[in-house]
Amino acid sequence: NMFACLQEEYKAMRALYPHKNIMSFQVAKVEELYCLVMERADGSLYDMISEMKGKSTIVPPVLMSILLDLFRAVEHAHSVGYIHRDIKPENLLWFPWNSTAKLSDFGFAKALTDSRGTICGTRDYMAPEMIRGRAYSFPVDIYSCGKVVSDLLEICGDLPLRNWLADFANDCVQNSPRRRPTATECVRKLEEFQKRHEDLNSYIGGYKITKEKIQTLQEKLNSLSLEMRDIEQEMHALKQDHRTWRRMIRRVTKE
Repeated sequence: NMFACLQEEYKAMRALYPHKNIMSFQVAKVEELYCLVMERADGSLYDMISEMKGKSTIVPPVLMSILLDLFRAVEHAHSVGYIHRDIKPENLLWFPWNSTAKLSDFGFAKALTDSRGTICGTRDYMAPEMIRGRAYSFPVDIYSCGKVVSDLLEICGDLPLRNWLADFANDCVQNSPRRRPTATECVRKLEEFQKRHEDLNSYIGGYKITKEKIQTLQEKLNSLSLEMRDIEQEMHALKQDHRTWRRMIRRVTKE
């Protein structure tokens, strides 16, 4: 029943709390109802992908931040002994004011000793061993994360990291659970890639912004600022002329 599900979610979240990449919560009682009150997010990764798909390209620093936050949340859950079992874009919430992604919806989360072979989650993100009803462990979450990475490729455009991310996603969705990396290994790979390619921070909307381009843009902005100042001065002069002509017309009219 719903109360039992809420109890399980509360149990999992309490075991994982606190962590910067996992939704924080409070328990509230409204009359006879118990509620889990969570942080207000700007939207989910699913919303972000839906809005940007076919229209714009995600900024590399934001993309890497989202992926690191996702795998760090999973790493923490696994270190505590919990499997999420329903990782998907809808359950990764985005907080743009501090560029943080947080994992949510722990309704299917279970301690590893309790997981057994239960089939649950969202089929498109389910690992093969779960779909087949076999015993499973932490790698089912890695498989789901790999599917999320594949979804993000849809808004990567032609960014230089696209091929690397595609290979990274393929490693996570290996058919054999034993061949998938652990969450800790995924975090390490992402951090190492980020360090090796610090210049990715200079890509905006799929275009690399070099120092020369920044200087050219700055010069154009300065030129526009001067033009705007000239226009403002001309407008001011026109207003003065307009007032002068109005005074002259009034004087002539009176005479």
